[in-house]
Amino acid sequence: MPDVAVRTVRRLVHVAGELFVAFGLVVLLFVVYEEFGVQARVAEQQQTLDRQLDQLWQDRTAPVEAMPMARLYLPRLGLHWTVVEGVSAADLRKGPGHYPDSQRPGETGNFAVAGHRVRGTFWDLDKLGRGDAIVVETADRWFVYRVTNTSVVSPADSAVIAANPDEPGAPPVTSLLTLTTCNPKWGNWERLIVQAELVSALDKPGGAPPELEG
Repeated sequence: MPDVAVRTVRRLVHVAGELFVAFGLVVLLFVVYEEFGVQARVAEQQQTLDRQLDQLWQDRTAPVEAMPMARLYLPRLGLHWTVVEGVSAADLRKGPGHYPDSQRPGETGNFAVAGHRVRGTFWDLDKLGRGDAIVVETADRWFVYRVTNTSVVSPADSAVIAANPDEPGAPPVTSLLTLTTCNPKWGNWERLIVQAELVSALDKPGGAPPELEG
């Protein structure tokens, strides 16, 4: 092979190598951001929401649209969040969001909450199992739910957040909680569903429920 051709091939190989290195750095930066950047952003948003929620509970006349409306605890995972009202992209960047057409905590029907499958939100939701507690805090009460079922469904399956998931359209007969997130991790072509049923309700002056103690 002539020297000119050899030098050209070497130059092309060198350029290709630099491009692959640059691409690898971009991918690495993206992974680092997904691992730490998103989690830090959610944590910052949650601190603000937590303060806002305390203010709202002290002033019952304050508006609640697109505002924090409850606290959600997953004792099994050692995690908790302030839940916002709404499930738009902007809402879910702050943390878990309440489906506006679903019931509120403790009501007969289905209190449904969505969250992104990212670190800092519902990343480890698949680790919840039957019997695990999910605790919801409102201005006046604690509501303790127990996981009854987990499943993976199509994103088009809206029955899981219906007031009566077993018979959509029929009147609700129990107080349920449903958590939804993307599935699998790093994907969004399915939905992971965690369903729970209300087992107890406590007035807040009586202290936190045992599930949150210790």
